[in-house]
Amino acid sequence: MTTTVQCGSSHTYTTITAAHAAYVTGGFIISCYNDSEFTDATLSLGGSSSTNYERLTVASGQSIFDNTTNPMVYDVTKGVGWVYNPAFDSVLNISDNFYLDRFQIRNNRGTNSHGCIGGSAFPSLIEINGNLLQDETAVDGDQACVNFNGGGKLTNNVIIAWSQHGVVIKNGTGAIVNNTIVAPSDKSNTLSLFFTNGSGTSKITNNAGFGFNSWGVTGANSTGSNNASDLATITGTSAVTSLTYANQFNAVSTATPADFRPKSGNGLVAGATDTTDIPSGLDAFGTTRAATWTIGAMEYVAGGGGTVLSRYYYQQHIARAA
Repeated sequence: MTTTVQCGSSHTYTTITAAHAAYVTGGFIISCYNDSEFTDATLSLGGSSSTNYERLTVASGQSIFDNTTNPMVYDVTKGVGWVYNPAFDSVLNISDNFYLDRFQIRNNRGTNSHGCIGGSAFPSLIEINGNLLQDETAVDGDQACVNFNGGGKLTNNVIIAWSQHGVVIKNGTGAIVNNTIVAPSDKSNTLSLFFTNGSGTSKITNNAGFGFNSWGVTGANSTGSNNASDLATITGTSAVTSLTYANQFNAVSTATPADFRPKSGNGLVAGATDTTDIPSGLDAFGTTRAATWTIGAMEYVAGGGGTVLSRYYYQQHIARAA
């Protein structure tokens, strides 16, 4: 039997740490409210089996993704947010049987940290869908905003990396599909969009990756298509190339401020349909994707608008896990 607990300053549990401590088997959902910004220290979350999963999500109407006018940079006034500055660690470490959706996570350490999401191993039943992950960590080895190690799915996320790798894939066998992965144009970034090693066979499709100095896919067995970048060459996977960064999003400098929604005239409207990895056919906002999907987390809708689902539109993931 699935158990749902409420988490927020005026709810049953005031911290994610306390809510996680109440974990019970049968499916455990932590539903968070935007009463105040979460500042929990590094946590390790995950379940013990496909039926004893753990899910971190937000209550209805409490996500930055509930409004298509939000500019897609971390802003706790617009949705549930979690900020922490871990030393030599990630904000969130995850194991198998875990779901994360509609959250904002920000690592503001500045140096000597490992990004927003990490874990020693990500087996198959991991789904990270429709989140905003913002890493403000200076270069620290091969760490990244998201350290995706093993299988699972990374879909419909906005990933903002100040000066780290965007996504590290170690021995990956998962699907990295329809993510917007960017380094703000006014921030120093010298590393790669993807960094892979080992014997990874990850699928890398429909990702919009901009502002990095290299694509960095080094795993010979990784495959993919219909990715977009401002890089001239993308190693290891076919892609839409030679797109100008400033022409894809409303604003790419944090001084403007940044707004990583697709702008009019963008070149991202050339994605592949992938209802295998995103069964709902929806983008991060809950907008129904067109016949030809837009590359990245957000479907471009000419003239604005789009269908926004205010309730949990990722229920298919939980139904599949239960």
